[in-house]
Amino acid sequence: MAEGLQYKENLTLISGGYNGEGKGSNGLIQNWTNTTGDSGTSTVTYYYHDSAQSTDTNSTLVEVTITDTWSAVRDNKNYYHITVSTTINSIVRTKVGSPSAYSVYMFARRNSGGSNIWTSGGCVNAAVSGTNATNINMGTTTIDLPPGQSVTGRGTVYFRSNTCGHNNAKPPSIYVDEFWLGVNFRNTLPPDYRPGKTWNGSDWLSHNRSSGAANVRNGSNAWVEMRTVGNGSLDNNPPFIRYTDNWRTQREIGTE
Repeated sequence: MAEGLQYKENLTLISGGYNGEGKGSNGLIQNWTNTTGDSGTSTVTYYYHDSAQSTDTNSTLVEVTITDTWSAVRDNKNYYHITVSTTINSIVRTKVGSPSAYSVYMFARRNSGGSNIWTSGGCVNAAVSGTNATNINMGTTTIDLPPGQSVTGRGTVYFRSNTCGHNNAKPPSIYVDEFWLGVNFRNTLPPDYRPGKTWNGSDWLSHNRSSGAANVRNGSNAWVEMRTVGNGSLDNNPPFIRYTDNWRTQREIGTE
């Protein structure tokens, strides 16, 4: 696995339409889970209901199937740089009961404030079964994830469907179904740092300050930056310093 990198399949509701509207996904990874390598893929069907009668028993079930494929690179500061390619495989409607006819307008973006990558091209009859779209290439994006942080409250696809005539309605609104769909990532690695401090004649300055340095000469006659984690722990994270009867990871000390 990519050490410290976790993911989960995510549906985040922004605006859920009518009260009690059914929504969710068939995803198996709905809790934070360690990745099995530095790349992976996830195909999940997310769903919600459309109904002019405000009831799931007379509606169309809308299923949006998404495939996210990613690769991750960890740098020497414990940041993960994750490249994600996304495809909306299909948007399918299935008639449930006897829904009343009405029309909706749909679109998909990478970001909520970005440009539309796909639209329904006009109003779609929301009471009819059928496939609204297939094989929508949402492109590729890169997520820079610092240690100890996560991407939550959003996903890889911003999806909206609203009743025609309410394109400018702001959520939450009974006329708007609006979601974040797709995988989230979390970096559980601890922040690393340059250990130690240096005296400038009046103060001890941290090596980890923006203009600081902590380098060591290697066998190839090159200077290599020293970075570590643990802040005085007994973990195996050099450089070490002797403290009583143990070697401990050097701490982050001094004035920033």
